[in-house]
Amino acid sequence: MKKIRVLIVDDSAIVRDILSRELSGCP
Repeated sequence: MKKIRVLIVDDSAIVRDILSRELSGCP
């Protein structure tokens, strides 16, 4: 997942931030 996020970080910084928050907020 980290690799994918790094690849999409070019134009999906917002999506990456949301995914990061969801993953971090996962119980």
